[in-house]
Amino acid sequence: HHKNMKILHLVLFSNSKRKECYEEMQKLTEQYYQKFENVKTIYYKYADISEDYYLQDNILIIKGEESFLPGVLDKTLKAFEYVVQNKIIDQYDVVVRSNISTIINFDLLTKYFETNGIPHYAGAKVENLQWEGGGITDHKWFGTQFACGISIVLSTYAVRYMIMNKNNIRMDIIDDVSIAIFHKEHCPSAYPPVEIQSYMYLQCFFIPKDHGTIFNSQGLIESIKNRNITFYRNNALFNWEDRRMDVIQMKHIIDYLDATYHKTP
Repeated sequence: HHKNMKILHLVLFSNSKRKECYEEMQKLTEQYYQKFENVKTIYYKYADISEDYYLQDNILIIKGEESFLPGVLDKTLKAFEYVVQNKIIDQYDVVVRSNISTIINFDLLTKYFETNGIPHYAGAKVENLQWEGGGITDHKWFGTQFACGISIVLSTYAVRYMIMNKNNIRMDIIDDVSIAIFHKEHCPSAYPPVEIQSYMYLQCFFIPKDHGTIFNSQGLIESIKNRNITFYRNNALFNWEDRRMDVIQMKHIIDYLDATYHKTP
């Protein structure tokens, strides 16, 4: 029974091309995550560098170029490989792979692991594959249950096993589905993934008015208050180009969590 459950938290990250505000999201969440003594957060992104890897503060820079397919999965596997090869993973009990616009309440997630044990493969939200796209071109994998890329939880064994069996991972399929297919085919005892739940998709609290918009911060706080949510997903408008609204909403969620949960002694 882990009293000091140690979590390695790897966050999918990239540089903004337009106004995605990923850098602001990184700074905001980094300040928040630093307060959890049992969590080590590393953001990982590609860049044009001469060596394979380069860890700068909490950012792991990986040689390569951002792309959706196979980029997200390739980058994630390289981050896994880095923490395995450099024995970073040895100091932790579980690995959480999330993304830059997800906020995790690690007080609640730590409690979940302490109560339920560490799952082999789990996620904030488990979906059932029923559509094409992301490298899925036919119905062969329909019905596959996968932990959404928002937050994927893997035991340290699962991470090592994936790296050892890297050649069996489908690089032509989007990351979260590919990870599910790998477990379904090569580690069936760990499939289907466990759903951790207490997940929330933030709606948009910006109200259009005649001259611009008004931010309903009260409404946002009311929507999350006293609900013990572990994972907050922030992409209020499904907008991948200008996400300033998400940054503002994220800041309010973090302020709320700081005030409500993690009271530093």
